[in-house]
Amino acid sequence: MFLLTASRAPTADEDTAAAALPRQPRSSSLRSLISFAFSSSYSRGSSTSTGKRPKLLLFGDSLTQRGFEGPGQGWAAGLAHTYGRRADVVNRGFSGYTSKWCALMLPTLFPADDPAWEVPLLAVVFLGANDAALPTREQHVTVHEYQQYLRCIVAYLRNRRRLDGKGTQILLLTPPPVDEDRWEAHCLARGRELDRKNEVTRLYAQACLGVGKTMDVPVVDVWTLLGGADLTEVAPNLGDGLHLSPQGNLLVCEAVLRAIEEYYPDLVPSQLPMQAPEHFEIKSSTTSIDVA
Repeated sequence: MFLLTASRAPTADEDTAAAALPRQPRSSSLRSLISFAFSSSYSRGSSTSTGKRPKLLLFGDSLTQRGFEGPGQGWAAGLAHTYGRRADVVNRGFSGYTSKWCALMLPTLFPADDPAWEVPLLAVVFLGANDAALPTREQHVTVHEYQQYLRCIVAYLRNRRRLDGKGTQILLLTPPPVDEDRWEAHCLARGRELDRKNEVTRLYAQACLGVGKTMDVPVVDVWTLLGGADLTEVAPNLGDGLHLSPQGNLLVCEAVLRAIEEYYPDLVPSQLPMQAPEHFEIKSSTTSIDVA
């Protein structure tokens, strides 16, 4: 993981990337990790002038869509629990989608004229696992194109403005490794040949790291985190060979929280105001409650 700078004016790369997008017409395991880095102390204050909670956006493919899967197992569920009453974790995961298909949806999913309170504090972008499909699959996106679409996504999301006038902060996640034996069994059971290679996915992970470096965005290297080329380390972190196991979800959640603490310390849960007073601060005679 690394960060060069957090907030700055758009670069020429960002302007070019954003211009490439279509115009928008007007119109239990995770519970144990929650305290590992953050205080649960209550801080009073107004998160927005509208009474709306700030948002954390998760944008990606099935690894994101399934981020709430299983009781207390998904990495997105862990984030939502950690940010309870402080920020809403919004899941925009699309199973099977690539960086290209996600980039095409940007103006519709996140309109430029959205009210400022809809603009997230942080966007976690987790793409590349499907781009890395072999050329026999419709999902295949070349490494170069993957980088271009990832730049488009970062530029578009970062250029939107929140209530405080600041842009959305971005955190990139590389695609995870592939357990080829188990994924091949999964593919054969569905009548198709193996369509992923771990070494190929590594190239996309490196490409994601490259985008982070050139666009000054922190990156969690999930490929390395979950074992990289060491299949004995990879195996327990993946369920079917491509998607995260409970252990893999836990590791990703922990890594995302550590990255937020390191690179965006003002966005850690303890730094965000808790919405509404604690119940023990309310009297039976209370006639109104400030939810800001």
